[in-house]
Amino acid sequence: MRLDIADPGVGLKAAATPTLDRARQQALSARFPSHQLVRWLPKGPQASRLLSSVLLRAAATETSEPRLRTEEEWRSLETQASESVSLASELIPALSKAEEKARFARITSDIASRLAGEADGRAREVQPKAVQALEGLKKQVQEWQGTGSGTSAQDLHSLASSRLGAWCAMHVDDATSYQEVDSQEVAIGGLEGPATLAAEIAAAEVDGKQYAVVAIAIGEEGTSKGQLAGTHLHWGCCQQEGSGWKPPPPGWHTDPNVSHPKGSAWETPFALYAPKKDDGSADAASGAYVLALQLPLKDVLRGGGIEFILKRDRQPEWVSNVHRRNFFVCIAKAADFFDKPQEAANDKAEDMKVPAESPAWVVLDAAEGRTTPGQARSPGNLRQQLEALAQLLESPPPAAEGNGKVAALTSEMQQVANHVSAAEEATEEAREGQEIASSSAREVQQAEQELREAQAKAEAAILAARQNTARLKGKNEEVSLEDLLCITKERLKHLTTAGPLTSAEGTIQGPEPVEFSARMDGLLGHVAGHAKLSKDESGKPTAVVAIAMAESFPDGLLHDAKLHWGTCLHEESGWERAPKGWKAFPEGSHEAGGVATETPFERVDLPDGSSNAHSAAYAATVQLPLDSGMVGALSFVIHAPGGRWVACNQANSRQDFFFSLSPLMKAVRKEQKENAAKKNRKSPAASSKSEGLPADSSEIEGAPAAPDQDLSREGGLGSSNWRGAPNHDFIHSLAAQEPKAERSLMHRFNTGQDMLERALALPSEEERQGGLAALVVWLRFSAARLLTWNRNYNIKPREISAAQERLTRSLVETLETKPELHDLVMLAMGAVGRGGEGNEGQRIRDEILTVQSRNHAKGGMMEEWHQKLHNNSSPDDIIICQALLAYLHSDLDITQYWATLSAGNVTKERMAGYDRAIRSEPRFEPSQKAGLIRDLTAYLRTLQAVHGGSDLRSAAATVLGFQREARKGRAVAVEPVPNVATPGLRRLLDLCTSQQSSSETSMDSTDQAGQALRSVKLMVDARLQLVPVIKAGNSACGNRLRDVLYLDLALEGTVRTIIEAHMAFIRQIAQSPEGLSQLALLTTWALQQACLSFGSTQELDLILKGFQAAARRGMQDRGGQMRAYAAAERLSRALGDISQVFLECLRPTAEALGSKLGIPQETCLLFPEEVVRGTMAAPLSQLLAILDTALRSALGLGAWRILSRGHATASPVMGTVVHAASLAAVQHQSFQQPTLLIARHVNGEEEVPLGVVGVVTGDQPDALCHAAVRARCAGIPMACCLEAAQLDSMRSLQGRLMTLHISQDGQTVSMLPAEQPPGAAASLPERKAALPSLSAPTWMGRYAIPAQDFGAGQVGAKSMNLSQLKGHLPDWIHLPASAALPFGTFEAALGDSRNAEAAAEIHRLQQQLQGNGTVLSDSLGAVRAAVLRLVAPAELLPQLEQALQDAGLPRLERKQQQAAWQAIKRVWASQWNDRAVVSMRRAGLDPAGLRMAVLCQATLPARYAFVSHTSNPLTGDPTEIYAEVVQGLGETLVGNFPGSAFSFVASKDQLPSSSDDPIGLKASSLAESGITIMGFPSKSFAMQPPGSNKDGSSFIFRSDSNGEDLEGFAGAGLFDSVQMSHPELVAADYSHDALFEEDEVQSHICLKIAQASRLVAEHFGPGQHQDIEGVLTSDQRVWIVQTRPQA
Repeated sequence: MRLDIADPGVGLKAAATPTLDRARQQALSARFPSHQLVRWLPKGPQASRLLSSVLLRAAATETSEPRLRTEEEWRSLETQASESVSLASELIPALSKAEEKARFARITSDIASRLAGEADGRAREVQPKAVQALEGLKKQVQEWQGTGSGTSAQDLHSLASSRLGAWCAMHVDDATSYQEVDSQEVAIGGLEGPATLAAEIAAAEVDGKQYAVVAIAIGEEGTSKGQLAGTHLHWGCCQQEGSGWKPPPPGWHTDPNVSHPKGSAWETPFALYAPKKDDGSADAASGAYVLALQLPLKDVLRGGGIEFILKRDRQPEWVSNVHRRNFFVCIAKAADFFDKPQEAANDKAEDMKVPAESPAWVVLDAAEGRTTPGQARSPGNLRQQLEALAQLLESPPPAAEGNGKVAALTSEMQQVANHVSAAEEATEEAREGQEIASSSAREVQQAEQELREAQAKAEAAILAARQNTARLKGKNEEVSLEDLLCITKERLKHLTTAGPLTSAEGTIQGPEPVEFSARMDGLLGHVAGHAKLSKDESGKPTAVVAIAMAESFPDGLLHDAKLHWGTCLHEESGWERAPKGWKAFPEGSHEAGGVATETPFERVDLPDGSSNAHSAAYAATVQLPLDSGMVGALSFVIHAPGGRWVACNQANSRQDFFFSLSPLMKAVRKEQKENAAKKNRKSPAASSKSEGLPADSSEIEGAPAAPDQDLSREGGLGSSNWRGAPNHDFIHSLAAQEPKAERSLMHRFNTGQDMLERALALPSEEERQGGLAALVVWLRFSAARLLTWNRNYNIKPREISAAQERLTRSLVETLETKPELHDLVMLAMGAVGRGGEGNEGQRIRDEILTVQSRNHAKGGMMEEWHQKLHNNSSPDDIIICQALLAYLHSDLDITQYWATLSAGNVTKERMAGYDRAIRSEPRFEPSQKAGLIRDLTAYLRTLQAVHGGSDLRSAAATVLGFQREARKGRAVAVEPVPNVATPGLRRLLDLCTSQQSSSETSMDSTDQAGQALRSVKLMVDARLQLVPVIKAGNSACGNRLRDVLYLDLALEGTVRTIIEAHMAFIRQIAQSPEGLSQLALLTTWALQQACLSFGSTQELDLILKGFQAAARRGMQDRGGQMRAYAAAERLSRALGDISQVFLECLRPTAEALGSKLGIPQETCLLFPEEVVRGTMAAPLSQLLAILDTALRSALGLGAWRILSRGHATASPVMGTVVHAASLAAVQHQSFQQPTLLIARHVNGEEEVPLGVVGVVTGDQPDALCHAAVRARCAGIPMACCLEAAQLDSMRSLQGRLMTLHISQDGQTVSMLPAEQPPGAAASLPERKAALPSLSAPTWMGRYAIPAQDFGAGQVGAKSMNLSQLKGHLPDWIHLPASAALPFGTFEAALGDSRNAEAAAEIHRLQQQLQGNGTVLSDSLGAVRAAVLRLVAPAELLPQLEQALQDAGLPRLERKQQQAAWQAIKRVWASQWNDRAVVSMRRAGLDPAGLRMAVLCQATLPARYAFVSHTSNPLTGDPTEIYAEVVQGLGETLVGNFPGSAFSFVASKDQLPSSSDDPIGLKASSLAESGITIMGFPSKSFAMQPPGSNKDGSSFIFRSDSNGEDLEGFAGAGLFDSVQMSHPELVAADYSHDALFEEDEVQSHICLKIAQASRLVAEHFGPGQHQDIEGVLTSDQRVWIVQTRPQA
């Protein structure tokens, strides 16, 4: 919020002459602003000579390098300086004389004002007595007369109408130009007894100008107490009630014609009227008060009104309505009268009656000579009321008492007359005193004017003297703007190179320092600055801003001043607190209240080295971090001594100094983008440059090829640290604004604008995103009609349209400045119509009249709709217009009208609840159909242009440009968007809209599917044309990015509609032989639409490449089908992630905000789902389901994938069906009865629980994952169900005893009711024979040994197997050099004295675990934490380094030793992983005998990693090798990252018989090599060695225990292997990987893996099948990193 700094002015300086006393001079100083140069006026004799010598001597001493070329020039300037000083001295007597005259005038005026005040006080004291006496007499006379019933509301309306008649008779000649349009009435509060205010409003045209004439009458009901006597109307104009008062437009008048300004308001007195009695006399006891206002219908009054209160001359002084709110009279109907068509006005002319002035009222007090409220009131009306009472006494009523009563009343009247006379006398004295005071005040004003003129002359003379002196130095000012710029530039250089703001990181490559300059307001001086980019100590970008300021002719006014500053986003935004990490120099900054900070200035020398008491500049420097993106400028004022605030003088207006830093911010963003691009170039997978679409047999005629461009952008929902935590403070503030927003859509959009600014101003990214998410939810609640759009408030469509435009422009600006908010901003824009300025919204009102007039469609539903449109148009009007068109197109079938309304959620009750209700049904004649269809179709485009953002035709027209004919003089002309509305885009959009039209016609299924395909392709190409402009922003399209974005949204929305509308036909065409190709293409293009819609689309971009790679193969090729199937699997997972992100990020906020707004909880819970359904994810998911079924059918995959067949396929397993959310959730349980487990999720890391005899899951883990291996080892069937319906069917069998059947071919899995004798119960299968107990090996006394020292009982099977292979494999198969920490090393480390505490903790926790029948995850975590606290024994690391060196491995650098020790401890700690403990307990192994060796190897620079089983685990065929391959390191394979690996099966019989490297073999196809590809990869990530470790200088530490590879127990994967340095997780890009795309490379690599696996297994002997892990490096070398017996 901008600081509200009052302008205190510049006080008059010290006395110019010694003749004036100091006290009077101080009074002058406070009263008369003056220039500071008066201080330079000389004093005493010979002043001129003294001043001249001082100035000239100063010039001579300060000019170190005179710039005058001749002595003559020097003397000329000396002469000018001397003359100007003499002139200044001569003006001193005139100044003194003027000051003395002003002083005398002020004294006189003070006396006169005091006397006038005393007289006015006496009048105020006497008048109430007169009024009180008169009121008492009036009451007695009323009782005597039996009158005094007061004034009724009807009487007041009659009086107001009478005053309108009087005004009409005077001003209106033509009766057709006048019409009474409204009548209003309200009760007056705060008085004793009831009182009423009545208003009559008329519309009139006078001399061609339109006016509203308002007559306002007030009166008391019942017995009048005179409480409204002397009342004034205190009034102003406003657009709407409570919106703030403004003065009336020029041309207004009042009756009585006595009005006085009061600030921004006016005060007008009421005239007193009394009704006539039968005898013609006035009934003064029943008087009322009235006035009339003639108001021009323009500016604020066009649709607005007047707001006022009543001001009395007694307490309470201010009187409002009974609700204690100001009165408000709306004159909108007067404006409406002139806005209606002329024929409508003529229709009403016949019934119009011009009111005449009623003779029933007599004026008692016209108020023409009344004084301003606040002064003594003229008692004239008191005298008139007294005379009226005297008349009453002269004519007593028939039932009146005798003369005694009359005499008493007459005597009372004489006393009252005395009071009135006294009041009249006091008032006259007050009036005379006021006249004298006014005359004296005019004399003061004249004297003060003369004084100001004298001061101005003196100041001008002094200024000339100082300027002439400055010219001796070659300048026009003593301190120039150039001096200040030079100071800041040098200061910036010094502080950032050798000063306190120096950073070793240096500056950012960017623009030259930004320059700033401005003039001071109220002082003659300048402020200047320079700012440049730098970096702080942490390397983050900063702006270093140097500010200097000085008076042009210094007078010491800025000494000890402070820089009062804050930051802001742009010039119109409010101040923000300085970002965290700011610095300032000189020191001494402090918070100054609110968001401001104050930094002291320091005095600096001028650039020429000169500095004295009068020539000084002041400087300060601020360093601002720019990484938050919230610093767009430094905004400041100068806090000078004495409470002076010095601001900027810009265009003769006062405002804060504003130093824009936007060039620096642009440079920062540019560098950030360049850094990101460099990172992407280093990691090809991180780049998401999408490829052009492949040529296909179904290539669309006339559709241009998709450009090859980068589709990636940031700003995806959930891509930042914020993951949906609601911003409760912002939600509370937003909910508090709802009552205001409910007034109308204009208020809602304006509220949205305010809350958007507030959200963006929040300090942290999480708070900003949480705030913006709340705003998105609020806007979408509104768009879904869950919030009130209007509550008894009339608003023009053009005002709604303008509010929409402001909000959407701010959203676009947010998107440009904060691209990280992309998804939230686009969701907000999608909930708000495009809107527009002025004429576009106004045409909603104008064109409906044309539609009615041209088609004779007046009255009934059309007139009701017209009234609604006129007063409060909304998005509902689009639905209503569409319903009318449906009614017309259906040959006037009214059911189509209601069906269309119902589909748009516009019910009959909703329409009846409008402020201007619609209750009638449309009733048209057949002859009206053609014209109404034509005109309503055109009108629909106008409605969509304002209220809609997704209509393609209106959005395209806005971008391409259009013109519309004038309506009521209002034409619309929209220019084409520069650099966007190209001929190519025009042709594309024409094709898009024509395709959209033709899709509404009837076609068969093939044509319908083809239609959808063509439309989606065209719209993809159109959106691709917009990508460069959207990325470049407003600067690339003439500040029309908003229109481009709404076109992009419209294209996306149209694609969604087309796909969803054609879904039935797409399903039909997918079943045809050629349908798979079309379906794949349609899915590809729909995916490309999604890439263009979401932020942070790297994963979607890479999946798109996968589909494009499949299309290059063709959908008739099995390889193409398999690639598409893998891409579809990856896409299914990505869409699930998108849905989950929307759920996490939006549901908490929807629930929190919905609870405050009264939205049903069910609606809030479903809110994220509804949002996702409105994105491209919804139709893409539908297409994917169809494509998945079609691909599985083409590949013969069926609905099942078998991971384990169990012990025998012929014997189905029996058990009770139990379903669980995930296998991990139940892996610690022990089921007492045989159980068939239906687990929706399996990630592959889990252990199968005890008692489970079969597992069915909806996930697709790797065939070689730990869970699958354990299932095969235990003989437990495990199957993946690929169809959700079948999985749900099985889950419905919960609790029933069933048998699980797997078909011989593995294509089907079924559950059938168990057949067993009655009463028999299923029992758990018998346990296998007990495993041998683990015997703990003895520690060999060495902490580490090289591979050549490996021996039985010292290391585990991994180490021993590698040792046995050494020298027994061909040269092309490599074994990594190894060392190991042998068995017992962990226990030896525990025995170290420094680890006693940790050892005791581990022992205690182990005892706790052994005594507990269940696995306690918390206890296991505590054990692992204790292991990680161990300290390395003194000899361990030196011995490890020696062992590595002896094995031929690189030595550990000192900085690597601790990393290695941490990795070793993590391997040891994995003995207490959940799955390891569960598995060993299940197998009956005693953990006390477990010992863990650690195998140490260098990390290999893997291009691919593989795992192979030399007996096919899926079929049990020992003649086949099954292998899985992933990119990079093997962690994504053995760690079971989501997705499938590349897999193949090799027939051992067809592999080469020799042991030579198969790279030299020539194979015409994979089939000839005995290789069958089983699946292509769908994993989203690959693990790459860290950049510093690709040279093999890092290590991996592998678990190698004595509890693995026991007979009957496969411990593979139970324990962890740990990389010493964290590998880099990158997005997996398979589209150009040779292994997956080039057949020859694929054949050779598969052969190498299969042949190496066969040779390894053969070494261990027949039947010794192996589970092998290995890698291939970029030079295609095969490395076997470990092997163990296959489970």
